Amino acid sequence: MDKNSILSFLDGVKPIVDKIQSEECAKKILGENFNLFSILGIQEREVYICRMIGELLSPQGAHGLGSVFIKHFFKQKKFAALNITDAELENAIVVCEDSTMEGRRIDFTIQTASWIIPIEVKIGAPDQPNQCADYFFEIENRAKIYGRKPSNLYYLTLDGRRPSSISMTGKDKSKLDDRDVETLTWKENILTWLEECRKLDTVQQRNMVFTNIRQLIDNIKGWEKSMDDELLTYIESDPEKLNSAIQIWRNMEIKKKSIWEKFTKPFIQYGEKNEITHHMDGFFLELRYAKKSIPIGDQQLDISLCLGGDKIQFKLYQEGHEKKFDEIVLNDEIVLNLEILEKSDIFHGNVERLNPSADHVFFHELLYPTLYEKENERISFSDLVGCPSTMKLVSDNNMRNYLNVQIRPLIAKLTGWSSEEIISCAKKTQDC
Repeated sequence: MDKNSILSFLDGVKPIVDKIQSEECAKKILGENFNLFSILGIQEREVYICRMIGELLSPQGAHGLGSVFIKHFFKQKKFAALNITDAELENAIVVCEDSTMEGRRIDFTIQTASWIIPIEVKIGAPDQPNQCADYFFEIENRAKIYGRKPSNLYYLTLDGRRPSSISMTGKDKSKLDDRDVETLTWKENILTWLEECRKLDTVQQRNMVFTNIRQLIDNIKGWEKSMDDELLTYIESDPEKLNSAIQIWRNMEIKKKSIWEKFTKPFIQYGEKNEITHHMDGFFLELRYAKKSIPIGDQQLDISLCLGGDKIQFKLYQEGHEKKFDEIVLNDEIVLNLEILEKSDIFHGNVERLNPSADHVFFHELLYPTLYEKENERISFSDLVGCPSTMKLVSDNNMRNYLNVQIRPLIAKLTGWSSEEIISCAKKTQDC
């Protein structure tokens, strides 16, 4: 590996990282990370984003500002050919998830005295067969019925792309002309419109309206290039940069494996000495106590302790059914006994029931504790970049302290197994 090339590569990466981190720091100070879209996990959920935009566009919207937003929206050049007057927009009807005769839903339609305007929104969802064709012909038919003009279909995407051929083709194989579809982008047509509206005095005088528009703007901006995207663009700009990135990645993979092996070594060594079977697959180590099981009803369900890349899990299994756990009938009696077991001294009531799968039942899991009590950065053996504190475990002294101070006592607390012996049952009872 060429040291100078690596250093040159890192010199180019640093400004990108510094820029993103500076922006994130500013957002944190201003409280901009407190965004309802991200908190609720709906950052890219088209249905909810469209409802928000539709509510703003509607003259009857809860914002109480009448046709202010829809008038500014239609001032954009993309809509100039419609020649819609402000007076006409004052009584416009905006419908989100507008149902079609085919049972589909147009993201939203805008109906005025002269026009019916369909807008199809794409954030992450792919085109569906016949989708745009169905919407276009639906609006054409409605316009005839209600004596209005059908507009082109407006197609809103992140990059301004056109709909795919399968979406532009109807069930009868008729295909839309490119002139039937107008493209819009979130950046040029939505963000620009929202930013203009946010500056209006009438909007700034309404605190909740202003705040919600600001949150919507921040959410949409979050779809733009992330640090990963910027780094990828930088890496792909030159073959030498790509080679340097590959070399760094290879060394990181070696380092991850080294730290993981240090972490699991004492568990494996103890298991080999004490008839505890174990298997490891990537960043996953499962330890089974050879002679201990939990009698529940007429079944014997055994406990295994699983150390993963970023979490600790406890697993129930039955000999002969390791890969067909769905064949174990968990009847009411067994479920009741499981609930009693979960509240027992063995697990100290800290068991969170997880959903079973066909292969196994994990009945408790938790993230690894931080390296030091006052640290916020979590530990993950599979993600050294996202969890830089894990790199400190490359030190033998730090690893020893982490195992002795954080891991062994935690496992003892959760299981009742002896802290000193790591996973040997301290109690010689049937519940252990």
